[in-house]
Amino acid sequence: MAKSNSSSARGRDTEFGERLRRLRTRLGLSQREFATRYGLNVRSLEKWELATRKPAEGILSYIIVIESMPNDVAERLEQAALEEAEQELLYNPSRE
Repeated sequence: MAKSNSSSARGRDTEFGERLRRLRTRLGLSQREFATRYGLNVRSLEKWELATRKPAEGILSYIIVIESMPNDVAERLEQAALEEAEQELLYNPSRE
């Protein structure tokens, strides 16, 4: 029975990897572009797509959100990065 469970888990991992790859290609992004846009590690993304590694539950949830609203997530991440850069400039002005 353990063999069945492990093959069932492998099947779910493969399904997730294929689903992730379809999402990425639907968005017209390379693995590197997808990882950069959504703040993921490109090596991890490669392993998830190949089903050689399973993402943590939080990452799974994050990818589901990306899948449902990819542009909104990308825009919010860009906005957050700009806000962070602005805060950095305000609190740590460069000295010339």
